[in-house]
Amino acid sequence: MDDVQRVMQKLGTANKLMEDLIDLAMSDAQISDEEKQMLFSINDNLALYAKSIIETVSDGKVDDDEKNLLKELEQKIITEANIIANDDSSISEDEKTLLNQLVSTLESI
Repeated sequence: MDDVQRVMQKLGTANKLMEDLIDLAMSDAQISDEEKQMLFSINDNLALYAKSIIETVSDGKVDDDEKNLLKELEQKIITEANIIANDDSSISEDEKTLLNQLVSTLESI
């Protein structure tokens, strides 16, 4: 698989990630305000990530700077979700579950 295909695979995984996180948040039939804030932040950052992926593959090649940018965006998604989860100085079990899924998925792509 070449770099363009790998980056396109990231796009598919990122799109599925948001669906999975919403399903996970709904597993207890309620979404707290803090979970909502996390999901909104993740969604906004994943939209930026998707846009960057499309721009990256638009010329049919992926250079090292573009790869680094995508890695930085992946880290930004995780960092901002952590900040929101820690906003009240504690992380609920539901927030931990969302964060773990987020980190696990982004580290695997």
